Amino acid sequence: GLSVGDWVEVEGMVSSVTTPSTVAGDVVGPPLLTSAGPVTRWAMLKAPGRALVDHSVTAVGDLAVVVGGHDGTNYRDECSLFEITTEAEVAADARQFAYTWDSGTDIPAARSRHRALAPQHPQLRGAVFVTGGYDGTALDTCYRYDPADDSWTTLDSMTTARYWHELVELTDGKILAVGGFGGGGTPVTSVELYDPATDTWSTVSSMNFPRARFAVALTSSGEVVVSGGLT
Repeated sequence: GLSVGDWVEVEGMVSSVTTPSTVAGDVVGPPLLTSAGPVTRWAMLKAPGRALVDHSVTAVGDLAVVVGGHDGTNYRDECSLFEITTEAEVAADARQFAYTWDSGTDIPAARSRHRALAPQHPQLRGAVFVTGGYDGTALDTCYRYDPADDSWTTLDSMTTARYWHELVELTDGKILAVGGFGGGGTPVTSVELYDPATDTWSTVSSMNFPRARFAVALTSSGEVVVSGGLT
């Protein structure tokens, strides 16, 4: 299982990317794309009213919850709900969808570069947890969104303001916030643990190196693996 007191450095990746790749076109990007099942075909769908970057999309059952982001001018506080209402196979390699975009209640404070997580623990399933982010400065605020009644709950703030960090749900339902950019705009080593039962964040052992915009995964044996990122 996870030991929050120990970080172990492992062998690096075979190659690394030092400059992020860019996509040709406007910074606001193309419309939403989706793929269903094993079919390797993408269907272009109507976007939810405005183009966004640095937002979050989180699946809760058949619902996709889109929160915050930046529209090229302003930080956003909207919450949009996407749901496929019907699906039919119209050919061997194509499906037809009917879907809806609905407006949910706005998150209490606009943000981008945040992280969102839909826990799978039985006592937490059905909710979306949103942590940190950026609105011109790093944020430590956290919220819980419940799609069932379209409501936001303000949670305990993190001990460290951070954005472009990562979240990991542990097997006991607690949530780990790892790294990211801190209040000074530089990557941090700090790691903290959220306990939903007590609505509290507590610091745990820091990583060996500061990093942001990295990848993270939880193994079946309970270890948290962090890879790459900016330092």
